[in-house]
Amino acid sequence: MTKRRTFLKYSAMALPAVWMNLNATKGLAAIEDEEDRGDEWKKIRKEFELDKKQIFLNNGTMGPSPRVVTEAVVDSLREIDRTASYGGWETATKEIARFFGASEEEICLTHNVTDGINIVAQGLPLKEGDEIIISNQEHVGNALPWLARAQRDKLVIRVLDLTLPNDELLPALQKLIGQRTRVIALPHIPCTNGRILPVEEIGVIAKENKLHYFLDGAHGPGMLDLNLGTMNCDFYATCTHKWMLGPKGTGFLFIRKDKLQSITPIFTGAYSDTGWNLIDGDPRILGWSQVASRHLNGTQNRSLFDGVIAAIAFHEKIGKQKIAARIRELNDHLYAHLAPIKGIKIITPIQERAGLCSFTFENRDYLDFQRYCTDRNLVIRAVPENEVNAIRISTHIYNSTEEIDTFVRTLTEYLHA
Repeated sequence: MTKRRTFLKYSAMALPAVWMNLNATKGLAAIEDEEDRGDEWKKIRKEFELDKKQIFLNNGTMGPSPRVVTEAVVDSLREIDRTASYGGWETATKEIARFFGASEEEICLTHNVTDGINIVAQGLPLKEGDEIIISNQEHVGNALPWLARAQRDKLVIRVLDLTLPNDELLPALQKLIGQRTRVIALPHIPCTNGRILPVEEIGVIAKENKLHYFLDGAHGPGMLDLNLGTMNCDFYATCTHKWMLGPKGTGFLFIRKDKLQSITPIFTGAYSDTGWNLIDGDPRILGWSQVASRHLNGTQNRSLFDGVIAAIAFHEKIGKQKIAARIRELNDHLYAHLAPIKGIKIITPIQERAGLCSFTFENRDYLDFQRYCTDRNLVIRAVPENEVNAIRISTHIYNSTEEIDTFVRTLTEYLHA
């Protein structure tokens, strides 16, 4: 019989006597507040290894990491190779919980958003005929897990139209809810139009109808000053490689304490259980761990999560609210310069946005424009999902108004060519 504390005891023996003291603030001296606000953001830009020949406006897909994050990962890898140490990724769990206003027991480390979505989508107790509400603006990551579960277990998918304004959206959601509805699973900020959904109000509706409420949070952390403790959702899956500027292949899932038992562990292994037995004639699992990390199993790449710790320190050094304000300020600049341009239609609601802005063309091919930008070293995102057929621009703290102006000039030249 193997008990969890016995397993942890012998796992801990692999750790060095003095656990690595990761200097998460190393190299951050350059981003101290400056009297000249413009100089401050230029100094922050220098913390990134961005190609100077290129303008990167696609943080919504992949966020470049500042040097301090990359160095933290490399330093950690070297330390592990020197000491052959094992474990230690629980430190990242603690830091993520603290930074996002959750408890450590509510956080499970993952490798991306889709990991977290699948833990919830495949683990909820759903039966044939049960209904799930998703939207017509989903990324493939929040579409396929629910569609696959529905196909396998003969569930019913209902689709909410996220192009509706808020005064119509919430009533439309209410109308979709029936006696067999069990889950609302929506994006916090859709990858298509970049709109910030009224997630708190949706949470009220979910609670009133006793529904499981899941959010695909790919674009929340790092873009917004996010507090999971006050978000009014049951589950929140996200990554730390976009707006958090962390290492690629890192993320986490938030499971509210009172919802932990509603998710059956599907992929299991070390750290999932409280013990298991194969030696007394009654093979069995003695019990599941009573924390969200029971869905994390086996050896993880601690060095990547040491990079997440460094990314959190980077954000805190500048300030969460300050970063969120700068992202919005740059997007305001973009929005103001796009609005007068004839031949395009902005599809991101002006009052419901932050770091993403999407637009469609009236008489041009959006993919042709993406190629036009690529040829001119402008990195942008085409949005083919759900036939939106749009262009999406992301703004983050390493961007500048000058870069946005260059993009707007390029768009104008394209429309007049």
